[in-house]
Amino acid sequence: AWPSKVQLSGLGLLEIGEDCIFERGAALEAVAFVQGGLLVSPVKVGDRVKLGVYCYVAPGCVLGDDCEVAPMASILEPVAAPPGTRWEGAPAVARARAPEEVRRRLRQG
Repeated sequence: AWPSKVQLSGLGLLEIGEDCIFERGAALEAVAFVQGGLLVSPVKVGDRVKLGVYCYVAPGCVLGDDCEVAPMASILEPVAAPPGTRWEGAPAVARARAPEEVRRRLRQG
């Protein structure tokens, strides 16, 4: 069933690091319709990044190593997320560094 899958668009424009976790329903898009037009912009995801349940990452985003996008959070505009930051809300903002226990778990696999 579709809701249990991860949504990836613009596969040729996505760069995904190692040991990432993409939870059910997470959406990562390099191609999207925005304000009546088509936005095409590469997305880079660093190592050990975690995308929470039903989160959204817009075209043009760069997520540094050890970042976390919280469940249901929506990064609606291109951002350059510093390593280790946690993004929450809709629209998402950097709230704090991802908890050390999460970063450690992601590094250990």
